[in-house]
Amino acid sequence: MELIKEKDEEKERLNGIIAGLLAEKEKDKVYKDVMLDMMSRIEAMLTSTI
Repeated sequence: MELIKEKDEEKERLNGIIAGLLAEKEKDKVYKDVMLDMMSRIEAMLTSTI
C-alpha cells in the first residue's frame, strides 16, 4: 500500500513539473508572438517614412 502511495505522490510531483513547463512554454510563445508583432510594426513604420 505504501508503494502505491509513493508512486501517486511521485506522479503528482511530475505532473506539477510538466504543468509548469507547459505554462513556461506558452508564456515564451506569447512573448515571441508579441516580439514578432512589434518588429512588423517597426518595419512598417520605417518603410512608410522612406
